[in-house]
Amino acid sequence: MSQVTTKQLVDALAEVKRLPHMPEALLKLNKLLSDPAGVHVDRVAEVIMQDLRLTTGLLKAVNSSKYQMGKEITTLPEAIARLGVNDLRVLALAINYSEAFKPDLMLDRDVFLQHGLLAAHIGSGLAKQVSLKVNPYYGFMIGLMHEIGQYMLLQSELIDYKSVVEASHHKVSALVTLENKMLGFSHANIGARLLKTWGFPKDVYMGVLGHHSPHLLDAEFQRPAYVGFLAEVGALSVQGQNGLVRSDSEKFSATTLRVLQRFNLTQDVFLAIIEKAQEQAKS
Repeated sequence: MSQVTTKQLVDALAEVKRLPHMPEALLKLNKLLSDPAGVHVDRVAEVIMQDLRLTTGLLKAVNSSKYQMGKEITTLPEAIARLGVNDLRVLALAINYSEAFKPDLMLDRDVFLQHGLLAAHIGSGLAKQVSLKVNPYYGFMIGLMHEIGQYMLLQSELIDYKSVVEASHHKVSALVTLENKMLGFSHANIGARLLKTWGFPKDVYMGVLGHHSPHLLDAEFQRPAYVGFLAEVGALSVQGQNGLVRSDSEKFSATTLRVLQRFNLTQDVFLAIIEKAQEQAKS
């Protein structure tokens, strides 16, 4: 199979408008909220109002039982003030995520979306553990986007990704090895390339890049990558598949147990994080 670079693949998908849809307003919002100096509520509202679906989605969410405090919220500045920066970023991403991917014959889109959202909440829960020391919002983004490269590879006409998936017999354990052998890179590489192009924080795209092999990254990026690794494991332990490939076992592997031990996490703590994430993903 002839090889192309990740940049060539992203550029080709952008040219034919097959990249996952990420509204300009959401990209601007992500950059705005990443400013360490902070930003005024009215400026945030101004950016959000550029996208009607994002605006209505946030107003609907802020008036849900989770955030509702007696008074109905009808304006974006009020919604932003009630949500706070972290919840605002999470909700904005989640609202867009469900609309970002087109149907594909090989991919079960509903399962794929559920897998990403569940992994996102697991990633956020893991990031809050003192031993991991990762920004919880970064943990959410890493979990949400960790398999976006698989979708992109399915969309590309430059390569025959379906043959790679079929050669793996739809098994998670075999897929990455075959991707590297047959393509010269993995879905993690292409996903990280896209997130970098979109301007996501470096910890996020490096976490996605290394979620199958965190130990290969520089030390400063290993923790985000381990969050991605465990987020994927946790989501697969619930669903057994991600819509494209399936898990090899219902039990946690020896590698997973070693990673948990490395960060002083017990199986019970991990299972509690997964259980809470399941409830969050439903709300």
